Amino acid sequence: MIQEAKPVRRLSRKELAKFRLLLIEKRKSILCDVDGLKSEICGDGYEGNNGTHPDFADDVAGFSTDSYELEVASQLLASEHEMLREIHEALERIEKGTFGICEATGKPITRARLKAIPWARHCIEYAQQTQKRLYR
Repeated sequence: MIQEAKPVRRLSRKELAKFRLLLIEKRKSILCDVDGLKSEICGDGYEGNNGTHPDFADDVAGFSTDSYELEVASQLLASEHEMLREIHEALERIEKGTFGICEATGKPITRARLKAIPWARHCIEYAQQTQKRLYR
């Protein structure tokens, strides 16, 4: 049985300040990750068999591994950029006074959800309905 969430009162200034700090810290962490991914993507590239002359099979295997790692790093970078956009928009909602309000229903987003996902833009009920529609 799903327990119904308690009614949520508006977030206080102190709570908003805590969420703002949490979002800024998360943004800083992601920016460090992005820097690491960028240097991985823009690095020196394939160096071959530790400076020796690899035979063709070693070269192809190394290139294949490098290509796969580059693709994974590129996908992670795209994901991190999306997260940064979400955080930026959450910080804007704090400034506008709409943080913690579901963009679809206008209902408050629970504090528990905001603590878990401070950039959440929808209440859990709406998010669950959306997920159900996606996987039908």
